[in-house]
Amino acid sequence: MEPVVKATKREVLKSFVVHSDDTPIPVQEKGKTHRAYLWVYIGDAQHPYTIYDFTWTRSRDGPLKFLAGYEGYLQADAFSGYEPLYVDGTIIEVGCWAHARRKFFDAKMTAPVLAHQALLRIKALYDVEREAKEFDAAERLALRREKAVPYLEAFATWLHKLQPHMLPKSPIGQAIEYTLGNWAALIRYTENGRLAMDNTVASYCTSFARFLS
Repeated sequence: MEPVVKATKREVLKSFVVHSDDTPIPVQEKGKTHRAYLWVYIGDAQHPYTIYDFTWTRSRDGPLKFLAGYEGYLQADAFSGYEPLYVDGTIIEVGCWAHARRKFFDAKMTAPVLAHQALLRIKALYDVEREAKEFDAAERLALRREKAVPYLEAFATWLHKLQPHMLPKSPIGQAIEYTLGNWAALIRYTENGRLAMDNTVASYCTSFARFLS
């Protein structure tokens, strides 16, 4: 199987954008259960392959080794281990709105009004994506620039006004910090119609792997 695995990896790394995510899995070694990790890497529509990489720890070493030599977009969560990949600009970070949305969803119990307002703003962004579902990349980009970009600009203004009045360690404060702290990556999908708004395709794959383990 090794030639197949190597060929699959080569195809994935030819992609315009690669989706990645990781999940912990239990591994038995010498009679003990060890917490290891599976990382998924998914190619684009022109390179429709999915490959998993195994590491013993959740460190930057895994993605740095696997993605060595890759040039293109990487869509993933805001895990700090990916950050060295973006330093020289050969790999460009794309954020995940599903992760940002989850932060506000988790803040509903302690800041229901503000959390719901944020969720409605994010829903408007997803509504644009549903409208563009059958569009080609150029049409999707045009629609995003027409509708999503103004929503995003208003959302950023709203978040910046709120932030000074929120407790930094509160769930809503952390949701705002996460969103603004990753803003450049989160809005990157509005720069190219071939990019996705979130990374759920990779999250589904890691959830499946976790289920099988």
